[in-house]
Amino acid sequence: MPIAGITPQTTFSVAGVTKNSSKAGILGLREQKILLGRGDYSIDQNQVLTIQDTHRFIQSNQDLLYVIDQSKEAKNTLSKKTVSSREDLAGVIAETAKSLLTGEAANTIDIKTLKKDARLSSLIVLNTAGIRDILNTDSEAVELFSKEAPSPEKIVFQKLGEETAALFNKANPLHDANFFADNPKVGIYLLKHSEVVKDLNDATDISFTKAKTFKSRIHSTDRETLYDDTASQVAADATNSGTYSQSYFANHVSLAEYVAAAEFTNASSPPADYLKKHPELAQDNISLNDRLNTTDLYNTLHALEARDRLSAHSPIPTSVLKLEQGLSSLILKNSSFAEKLNKKEFEKTLQVVTGGYTAQVHLSSKTNELIRNQYRSPYQNPKPGVSIVI
Repeated sequence: MPIAGITPQTTFSVAGVTKNSSKAGILGLREQKILLGRGDYSIDQNQVLTIQDTHRFIQSNQDLLYVIDQSKEAKNTLSKKTVSSREDLAGVIAETAKSLLTGEAANTIDIKTLKKDARLSSLIVLNTAGIRDILNTDSEAVELFSKEAPSPEKIVFQKLGEETAALFNKANPLHDANFFADNPKVGIYLLKHSEVVKDLNDATDISFTKAKTFKSRIHSTDRETLYDDTASQVAADATNSGTYSQSYFANHVSLAEYVAAAEFTNASSPPADYLKKHPELAQDNISLNDRLNTTDLYNTLHALEARDRLSAHSPIPTSVLKLEQGLSSLILKNSSFAEKLNKKEFEKTLQVVTGGYTAQVHLSSKTNELIRNQYRSPYQNPKPGVSIVI
């Protein structure tokens, strides 16, 4: 007699013999296991989760589980979730991180960003070296992690624009920081040629007209060549390297602008220094069509500079800093934060979060129990679709 509300229509196949569930009756334990493992009902949707299954899941995701294990807030988030994949665990950490951010940080760093960046989420959840406290109290630090965060070269060009504009009287048309930030090689040319600045900056109507004309003609062919040549020469002089010659920079003017602009803005660690140390970068970022991937190169230079602010024993590799541009920027901006990252107490956390911890992570019994209760195999159906009737 069928149980009320259940329609006996599921068909099973055991060792090639088909049976209708309405006639199956109550199956013995052995037969039930056979049905769950073979025939029309796939084991993928009905397998019984074993201790070994959960153990494999824990082992392959121990870095994320370590973060959860260290945070009562993350454990609380996990207790309300069902997880079946690494993405689910990253989501638990991201949601926890989001809940711990306040003010401008909460408005700027969205959940999508946190889910995509498990490293950042983990550091926020664990408040490693006080990063969460910084983000919750420093709006300028928050900007480094926003989608609109300025790129390394844009920061340099903005400084160049300010310094070049400051050479001119406020009434002069060339007293325009944004103009030079958008046209850095023009600023480089003027910073290199003080006599030209003097000619354009006299407090006379003639000088005003000259400055206005100069500004309007920057894209003429002869001017472009002049500016390109100046930028490439300044960059070559700064690197003073056979690898990075003037002809190399002439072929990659955007890089020449970046290198030369940094020289004029007195950057504490100019990119020219890192190019000299790493001549291989000259070719590493050039594609088959001989175009330079400047974005990738700038990120590399930025990461190298940030890595230099950390101690030699720091477990954070340059490769991670290249991917984590916000973290690199914060290291460069906040020397106190960089110093804290070097402390021994954060070494294991940073090793785990950045993928450098090779030993087994030991989780607390509470977290072990929690994950075994919350974990569902991606092939396991929490609500089996099979109905066995009497």
